[in-house]
Amino acid sequence: MLFRRRRREPVASWEVVDYKVVEPVPVCDEDDEDLDISIVAEEDMTRSFVFDFTKETQATNAVVFARQLLFQEIAKRHYNMLLTEGWEIVLSRKGRDYRAEVRYTGRPAYAEGKPHKQRSPPFVGMLQSPGCKKRGLGDMK
Repeated sequence: MLFRRRRREPVASWEVVDYKVVEPVPVCDEDDEDLDISIVAEEDMTRSFVFDFTKETQATNAVVFARQLLFQEIAKRHYNMLLTEGWEIVLSRKGRDYRAEVRYTGRPAYAEGKPHKQRSPPFVGMLQSPGCKKRGLGDMK
């Protein structure tokens, strides 16, 4: 036979190891009462980002960076703050590599005067809490 069949090695696929969602929540508080909001976007802006890294603990950085990238997008459209913010992350693993698919959502607005101070994403501590580590089904209550 002229052609020999080569056996294909199975390609490892990404295994989902964690999934978290924070629905859009208002991010303005009592300190922001002096804001003079002149323009509010008609709808939320959502962007998706994919980050590859080697340590599971870098998932928090992925959400923070996704927020920064969304702020760059809204600045191009002449907004300078988000009235609501929310995010979703799917953390996957293939061998020693990790991939985070982050979807960040916010309602852009423009505030006159002093720019809105930068905060961390809402409830980002969920990614750092010890209860969010892998648990077997037997550990669920």
